[in-house]
Amino acid sequence: MAWKDLVDLALPTLGGKQIWADELIAGGWRLQRNVLTDRYRLLDPNDKRRSAGDAQTCRALLEMERRAGNVPTTGTRILLLVHGLGRSTGTFNKLKKALVADGREAYAISYPSTLRTVSDHARQLETILGCFDGVEHVSFVTHSMGGLVVRELLARQGSWRDRIDVERVVMIAPPNRGSAIARLLSEKVLKTVTEALDVDDGRLFPSINNLTPEHAATIPQMKAEFGIIAGVLGNGVGYNPLLDGDNDGIVTVEETKLEGYADFVTVRSSHTPISSNAETIRQVLFFLKTGHFNHTRNNT
Repeated sequence: MAWKDLVDLALPTLGGKQIWADELIAGGWRLQRNVLTDRYRLLDPNDKRRSAGDAQTCRALLEMERRAGNVPTTGTRILLLVHGLGRSTGTFNKLKKALVADGREAYAISYPSTLRTVSDHARQLETILGCFDGVEHVSFVTHSMGGLVVRELLARQGSWRDRIDVERVVMIAPPNRGSAIARLLSEKVLKTVTEALDVDDGRLFPSINNLTPEHAATIPQMKAEFGIIAGVLGNGVGYNPLLDGDNDGIVTVEETKLEGYADFVTVRSSHTPISSNAETIRQVLFFLKTGHFNHTRNNT
């Protein structure tokens, strides 16, 4: 069997979630670019690699699969899930399952969160949205830094805005006012490492520098109807006693807040697992349907 035949086999990927960026999503199929090598790969809905090489080769196979009826048509209303720093699409496995069961067409975006800036990530989302055919409405659910990425995205006037209406946004544990921990990492840890390696501090984990309170303040306010879910321990001190006020261990309640929110709710959970929390999922579904959270019962 020749190599050209091997690349079309349904092979499992070897991971590398921090180096692959979605550029096109069609019915669960993904065209991704490696941000380090500029090589492309095509993944099927089961995350199996079906082609690799240049963009033209991968697009050609996708078109063949489309003509064969193996690429479902995208609906007019979609939901994009945007993970946080150092995370992957797996962040939303439980939430996505609940959203699909609720009748929503949801796609978790893969992006190299540690290797690019918030502005770079927003441009990637613009590319993805520009490639959707027939989509008329989009909503977003974000976790952590993903909220800042969507804020930046919605402040832009990409061509996709002429044909796709933004409905609602749910921000889970967003560092809307920046993060004291990010400032500490930026000023102490990264500075020490970059000086030791003699490299530009903007090249090493640039997204961390974007999460400081100073930089977060430069990101435009949210230009959509949005709600915020903050993680708490519920004792006024939080999971991390070194932070001011109740917190999820990484972001404080006050750091999640942003002027103009439609509703705000807290959930008892630490930062990393909050997107999989049953109460979080319940609140996300409720807000997407109604534009507000259900305050009659929550676990805080």
